Formats: sequence, C-alpha cells, structure tokens
Amino acid sequence: MKLISLLDHCGQLFNIISKNNMPSDRLISNYLRSKKYIGSKERKFISELIFLTMRNLSLLENIYNILEAEQFKNTLEIKNCFKYSKNSFSILVLIQIIIAEDFPTIFYNLNINNILEKIKSQDSTINETLIKECQDLGVSRDTISNYIENIHLISKEHINSISKTSNFSDYLSFSPDFIDLLLNSSYLRNLFAKRSLAFDNPNIQNFLLAFNKPAFTCLRINSLHTTREQLATHLSEADISYFYGSLSPHSISLHNRHQLTILPTYKNGDFEIQDEASQLVAFCLNPTEEATILDACAGAGGKSLHIANLQKDKGKIIASDIEFMRLKEVKKRATLANLYSIETAMVDNDFNLKKLNKKQKNIASLFDYVLVDAPCTGSGTVRREPMKKYRITKKMLAKMTEKQLDILTNFSKKVKPGGVLLYSTCSVFAEENENIIKYFLENNPDFMPEAIKPSFEENNIYIEDLAEDDFYITLYPFFHKTDGFFMAKMRKK
Repeated sequence: MKLISLLDHCGQLFNIISKNNMPSDRLISNYLRSKKYIGSKERKFISELIFLTMRNLSLLENIYNILEAEQFKNTLEIKNCFKYSKNSFSILVLIQIIIAEDFPTIFYNLNINNILEKIKSQDSTINETLIKECQDLGVSRDTISNYIENIHLISKEHINSISKTSNFSDYLSFSPDFIDLLLNSSYLRNLFAKRSLAFDNPNIQNFLLAFNKPAFTCLRINSLHTTREQLATHLSEADISYFYGSLSPHSISLHNRHQLTILPTYKNGDFEIQDEASQLVAFCLNPTEEATILDACAGAGGKSLHIANLQKDKGKIIASDIEFMRLKEVKKRATLANLYSIETAMVDNDFNLKKLNKKQKNIASLFDYVLVDAPCTGSGTVRREPMKKYRITKKMLAKMTEKQLDILTNFSKKVKPGGVLLYSTCSVFAEENENIIKYFLENNPDFMPEAIKPSFEENNIYIEDLAEDDFYITLYPFFHKTDGFFMAKMRKK
C-alpha cells in the first residue's frame, strides 16, 4: 500500500478519534477490523503513527505552523504534503523523510530544537527510496532539495514567538526552559503543566516525559489457577517476550503488543489484563478470606476479580455499578476465571443497591470492606489514552471532584463499624485525590486514616517512598513504572 494511502487512512481514523470519547485503541481496532484489505504491517504502521501523533499533537502542530510560515507555504507540492496539517500526519512523515531515520524512535524523545537542527544538517542529496516516498505524497525531488537547502530560515526566534502569543499567557511567569519543556512534550495549555510543578527538578521533566511514552501491556495472574512462573513459561512457548512487575507479585508485563485472547491460557482464565497500579488496590485492601466486600464502582470488575483471588473465593463480593452492561461483563469474566463469590448489583440515583434478579439473595446494607474506585479524569492513564492530555479541562476537573466526593460520602455509609473504606482513582491530580480525602476526613470524624504499608508488606510488596504511617499513595510512571494512580485507606471507628 502506498504511503499516501496509509496517510489517508490515518487522516480518516484520527478524525474519528478526535470526535469520539471512546478509548482510542478500541476505535483503531474497530476501524482496522472494518478494512480487511489492510495488511498486518500496514495496520502496525497506522496504529503507531496515530499514537505517536496523539502523544505529540500540539508539538507537531507548532512545527507545522513554523514550517508553513516559511517561503514554501505557497508551493503547491508543499501544500499537498500538508494536506492533513490539522492532524499533523504529513508533517510527521515529511520530517521522517528529511531526517531519514526511523520515526518511532525519534518521537519517543521529541525535542523541537533537535528536530530542526537535524533537518538543517541534512545533505541536499536525497536517498532514492525516500524520493519515491516523497513522490507518493506528490512532492517532487526539486522541492524537497530546495526545502532542505533553505531550512536554516527556521530559527529559534520562530519557536520563541510561540510562547509569547496570547494563547500561552498563563505561562509567561515560567522560565524559558520550562516553557521549552512544555512545548517539546505537548503539555502547553493543559493541567499537567500545573501538576508537574509539585515536583523538584529533574522530576518535573521526568513526570512530563514519562506520560509521553507508551505503556507496556500488563497481565495479572489468576492465582487460583496458576503461578507467575507457570504463566511466564506459557508466554515463552508462545514466543512472547515479558518481564515481571516490580511491585505486584501477580504482574507480568509484555515488551510488545500481542493478540492475547487467542492464547489457551487466556481462554482458561489464567490471567487478566490489568495495570500493575490497579493490581495494588486489592493488596492494599488486604481483606480477610470470609469478609463481605462492596466494590462500589466496579465497572467491568477487574478489581473484584482480584479481590476474589486474594480471598480464595471464600468471601462475598458485591460488584455494583450504574451501568447494566458493565455488570454483565463482570459475570462473564468471573465465569471465565471460575470465581463464584462475586454477585452484581445496580446502583440507583440514591446510592441504593438493587438486585438484578429475583433469585438473588438480599444484599447486605453494611460491609466489612468498601472499595470506592471513583470515576475520574483518567489523567494517570494518558500513556494509554494520549488524547486525554488535551481533553481534560478545569471545568471537567471541578465537575469530577464534586461527583467523587458525593460518591465517597454516600458509599462510606455502607461500611460497618470497625470496617475499612478504600478510595482510589486512576488520576494524578491532587484535586481528585489528596484534597478529596482531606475534606472527607474533616467532615466525617467517624473515619480515621489507616496505614497502608503493613498491608503491602504482608503481601511482599515493598514501595520505596512509602513511610510507616502513610495512609495514601500516588503512583507515577517515572518513579513506580506504573500508570498514574492514587489510593487512600481509612477505617471506621
């Protein structure tokens, strides 16, 4: 398939993603599944290009604006090369052509100044293979040669002018180096810039750049079916490269993406796909085997399944949610994993738990453990869903925190005296995490903090920065090598 055709598919697909809040990987999968004539190599190209563009979208748009300002902006061939300018695909490929390197490697560590310097330093002689790719885009040899010879016109003044526009007025008080960092990592004009300032140097840079790198696929073993070593053996037999997680004793991460649902071990219910940070929730809860547990915002039930594992399927877990289709998925996954201690229940507008059928036993009003994995902005999952970086707004954050506090307050009423309440989010914003817990404890004196280190160490989990009396923790990709995640543990008096 010609490069121009691949770009056309990328353009169509990116338009779908930009107008839809569904997970990008699902939209990509659905699109490619509908185009059966696209081969496996082309599918990989499209998928990688889409994710690279999403991670670096605002930087690529800025590069495009700089290039467009040059004398070539009226050249027909260059305009053709910029035909997908808003989606940045053509400029990304043009940079690939000019630099003559493997673009996935380049764009994991993007720096606008380095890119421009590399472009300037290229010899005007173009490799014949790359010339053919240019011609596929409708760009002639002379145009590209002329472009390279005159690329020195792109100067740092153009870059500096970006940060001085009214769009970036919020950042004028920051240092030029910090503005450069935000620009290079596509974090200008979003809430991650503010969040990064909570760190000292060099962790500001580490925080921002870590979220721009792709996340590994992480598996969690079904400990009632198999061991980590046994699953590792099966993965090796399937020629799948892996490594053990550094925190969860149940985690195995994969170096590359694979179609896991076709594996016999998946069909046997031997593992689930679950990030290592999310796996730590069950260990932090650390329930006794026969305890009653409410997973209040269960979603598709990943944490309920893991809790049932730790209880050896001897407890009673109610997985509740406001969406019936999610609860159907819980039962489906529990059946695959041969777990029978999980029941499901709908949550109404008044936070009451409703049975799904008449045969189901009455649902308890109080529980030994209540897990509130609250809906959130998902800022901690930006590595997997890069468009969230541009979609999370102050208004969305304010609305979400109000909802989170309401959910936590209402479900806390279902904790037995002496019972445990665990609050978690897949966010790194303090507004959704520490601030919520602080307000909750100030207004609910019948709850007190519960140190989480003993629960982790009882399960052979040792977290370097966790103090003896810490009752909450925020996990970060740059430090813990997981998704961004927060959890806080409290006990009712």
